[in-house]
Amino acid sequence: LFSTAVGVIGGYGFAFAVLYSLKVFKSQQASSLINLSSAKGGSGVVATSIPSGGYGEVRFVVSGVEMVKMAVSKDGTQIRSGTPVKIAEVQGGTLVVTQF
Repeated sequence: LFSTAVGVIGGYGFAFAVLYSLKVFKSQQASSLINLSSAKGGSGVVATSIPSGGYGEVRFVVSGVEMVKMAVSKDGTQIRSGTPVKIAEVQGGTLVVTQF
């Protein structure tokens, strides 16, 4: 009877210690996901020229990370490489940009 009681109490104590340790580790976990919607209103530079009515690429910084994403001109005009742009919208993974 004594050894059973010690085993049950010891088992609960060990389970509590393991669960507490997992809770501490989970609270230290970081996320590497970047929310592109936070790029709206930001600025960038055209990396690959955006042709009239077509797609190009824009280099920009969001959440401290430099990214290059597909982009389209909001008014459908051509935007040359190296031109600074403002990110007007984010549609899926594509940026809709306007010239400054």
